[in-house]
Amino acid sequence: MTLTVPTNGRMTPEALGEELLSMLGGDDRHMKEALDLLLSQAVMHRASDVHAEPYRGMLKVRFRVDGYFRDVVELPGEVLEQMVARVKVMAGLIVHRRDIPQEGRIRIEGADFRVSILPTVAGEKLALRAFDAAGRLMELEELGFSSPTLVNFEHLLGGLSGTILLTGPSGSGKTTTIYAALKRIHDRYGDHAAITTIEDPVEYDLGLFAQVQVSSRSELSFASALTSVLRQDPGVIMLGEIRDPQTGEIAMRAGLTGHLVLSTIHSGTACGVLARLMDMGIEPYIVNSSVRAVLAQRLARRLCKHCVDAYEPDPALVDLVKKYAPEFDGPFLKGKGCPSCLGTGFHGRFALTELLVLGDRLSGLIAEKAGTGKLERAALETGFTPLLSDGIEQVVTGRTTVEEVVRALGTEVSP
Repeated sequence: MTLTVPTNGRMTPEALGEELLSMLGGDDRHMKEALDLLLSQAVMHRASDVHAEPYRGMLKVRFRVDGYFRDVVELPGEVLEQMVARVKVMAGLIVHRRDIPQEGRIRIEGADFRVSILPTVAGEKLALRAFDAAGRLMELEELGFSSPTLVNFEHLLGGLSGTILLTGPSGSGKTTTIYAALKRIHDRYGDHAAITTIEDPVEYDLGLFAQVQVSSRSELSFASALTSVLRQDPGVIMLGEIRDPQTGEIAMRAGLTGHLVLSTIHSGTACGVLARLMDMGIEPYIVNSSVRAVLAQRLARRLCKHCVDAYEPDPALVDLVKKYAPEFDGPFLKGKGCPSCLGTGFHGRFALTELLVLGDRLSGLIAEKAGTGKLERAALETGFTPLLSDGIEQVVTGRTTVEEVVRALGTEVSP
């Protein structure tokens, strides 16, 4: 179902909250208008998610922008059933079922929203994830990779063979990077690349190449779909995620039989992926023969260009920067907060990355089934740039703050 977007511009969260409260008088017509306003404002705020969560007799509505939740409004608890019912109608879901999770999609001008409804003890919780309705894929240059990483990653894609794995926690931009990689391959090679994707779910119906959605109801798993796809001999396979040893084994073997396989796998670091594959029971010789590279990434917020100013971080953080960039003597930059960034000091996000390209040194350690620590030490000796080093470089070039780098990398990557 398509909604009509209000013509008014972006409102502050406070003004939006007041407007929603004034609109909701209890009838369905007002709820329709309120949802119309809420979702259109979510698009204007660049929100990736809209959450409506019941608690203590209230309904809290929040936007997630640049990875952070921002409160919009608290509505009376009795609004919940009307809001959930309206969303279910728009998404074509079962309105009277309140005891089961449900998923669907709704569309407004400029964005699709994937709807997830989850029963809780306080009532049903709504989560709506926004996607570009036009299905516009980002270019690799828009991801914010450092120049060496971008050049090397493009070179790896041009080989059209082997396995390239991406890793990082949920919400770290892995799918966006893979889609950008597929776009680059399609733009460069066109139909000659014979691209097929296997996804759960298919985020964008792109119409550029074959896309397969796995389904537990039809017993179409990643492993079974991948086996079937290989019989059609595509040149490039995008596998949404390696979740189990069977899928990992098939993907690795596909990579060493002349296919280019792009997939994701959960691990903390690039070297950790290699150890994870061996822990799955995949033989080291298969890992060595198939895996060409591992890209680990996180998302960091970009400084707002309208309110950036010099500041002095905590001395411990200054020492951290000096450790990796001893010649840097400032200035450190930070966004002060302005109307353009809604007072956050940040506008948009970019990827912090580490790209591990396998070579003889690492291959020898993989053959010995070496652990993550030993692999990381060897990688550093061969010129590998870890996530933290890349993050510090982004601080030095004025793209973000050192506090944001530490937040983005968390405890998985030690200084």
